[in-house]
Amino acid sequence: MPTFLSDPSPTFYAILIILVAVLAGLYLRSWKRGELIRLLVGVAVLITVFLIDKLVESPREQATRKMEEIAKATQDKKLDDMFKHVSESFKYKEVDKKSLREKLNSIEQQQEFKGVVILECNRADFRIVDDKNVTVGLMAQARELPMTRSWIIAAFTKDADGEWRMSGFKRYDPMKQDRDNPQTIPGLD
Repeated sequence: MPTFLSDPSPTFYAILIILVAVLAGLYLRSWKRGELIRLLVGVAVLITVFLIDKLVESPREQATRKMEEIAKATQDKKLDDMFKHVSESFKYKEVDKKSLREKLNSIEQQQEFKGVVILECNRADFRIVDDKNVTVGLMAQARELPMTRSWIIAAFTKDADGEWRMSGFKRYDPMKQDRDNPQTIPGLD
């Protein structure tokens, strides 16, 4: 499904709504059958785009949802729920999926760790790398610890079952978001 249909931007919706409003104005001015048909076609296109948007999850929407589910799983201390969204191909420097689970298990046992929260996930920071890889940018922090705020670029891979799963991530200074200088992640580096 083309992304402009499964994940239309607010601008695309605005253009469609303006188009329908213009067509309605033309019909109301002339009351001609041809204008009515054009208006109905415009309304049908708007409704179709809306239904596709609601019924088909785009790669950006799926990656964002999965990041939110990962954050929720860290808050609930449910590693199994989190790792459903981590690809077998996961790699962070020398850390693979198995060693990530071991490291997170020890971090999760600490009383002061209350999970991760996602503060912001911006449409503008979504990138399609190729047919099987995308990245999504988001602001996150350890819950109740604002000093841990970080800008994260999470990579997602479309696995063999057709699901998008996190395959890696990089952490950046939230103020600079300097893509050339990722920061280290305590406990993983």
